[in-house]
Amino acid sequence: MPVGRNLYETLLLNTPIGVQGRLGTPQWTRRIGPAWESRAAQGLLDLWTWQARRIRLISEQTPDGIRVTRVLVAAGDRLTLTPDWEPHTAWRSDTAAKGAKKTTKKASTSTKPALQRPLRHTPGKAIWRGMNALLAVEADDTASFHTSELLDQVRGLSSEGLIDDQYPLRAETFGMVYGNQSAIVEDVLHDLTPLPVAALRADADVHFAVLEATEQAEQLAQALNHLSADLRRASGLDPIPWDKGQRPGERLLYLLDPLMRRLLRGLQNLQDPETLDRGQLAWEQQARRLALQVADSVHAAVPESVFAGRATRKPDGTLAAAYPLGIAVKDFYRRLNRVLPRTKEERQTASTSDREGY
Repeated sequence: MPVGRNLYETLLLNTPIGVQGRLGTPQWTRRIGPAWESRAAQGLLDLWTWQARRIRLISEQTPDGIRVTRVLVAAGDRLTLTPDWEPHTAWRSDTAAKGAKKTTKKASTSTKPALQRPLRHTPGKAIWRGMNALLAVEADDTASFHTSELLDQVRGLSSEGLIDDQYPLRAETFGMVYGNQSAIVEDVLHDLTPLPVAALRADADVHFAVLEATEQAEQLAQALNHLSADLRRASGLDPIPWDKGQRPGERLLYLLDPLMRRLLRGLQNLQDPETLDRGQLAWEQQARRLALQVADSVHAAVPESVFAGRATRKPDGTLAAAYPLGIAVKDFYRRLNRVLPRTKEERQTASTSDREGY
């Protein structure tokens, strides 16, 4: 959901333009019985007021009059499919789905159009970590993601000068994780983040800055996970499995969360390209500081024996060369410099100035 400064603006931002042909009618205009049914939505108003549950209120006579003392919640109507005209949904292309088979004829290869499926939220993953999908405003049939119709509508209004780049737009997401046979709710997901209007235009500098910063955060997390695996290898241990335990990269992403949201707010008030450059450098400096902070905790958790490393045994039974601490640390700093080029350049410039001054 795009969220504005007040309820009025939020309602406007969530109203699709030019949908008179697919409005439909709300549920309260239909005759609804106790039995549920499976059918397709007949327009936006039908979909937005969908009866996903049947609820029966059971009342009893009490000294204070009739009171509802029990509630029965049962299955409601089921959608046969999520309509591709639902304006709040982001989409992913399912190229591996049935029906998307490739056929080869002579030297050419043709592929059936990829199926568009709703993009599910990942529990525990902040919304800014999915910016590549949120900002996919010019996706074609071959793209992996496509943002919601409403965010694409904001992009169009921004391109026409009808929404200012400094408008304090926010993106709010909701999701539910269902349990056994979708009969129980295991988790409810919610997030709210600033979203620079200019980032919705694929040709804007802010668009590239946001995607770069979010990708840098993921790559820094991977660098820390590699450091942890290398140090465990130097200790003669196996790396932490990707699906078990807490990896240091996740701790870093947690620490980067408020920093990323502050960067997104700052990009909403961008005045000139120089301000963007300073903001990107400040982001990299703070991200490097936090990455080193987590790296220190990783170093503190390993024994002193990793300084020299330990020889490990290969699958064929032979011994591999020892993997000492120095190689692991050097590789980590090499990754840091590759992910954060601005801080690398700044440190090199400062080092050169110090030598010249000396």
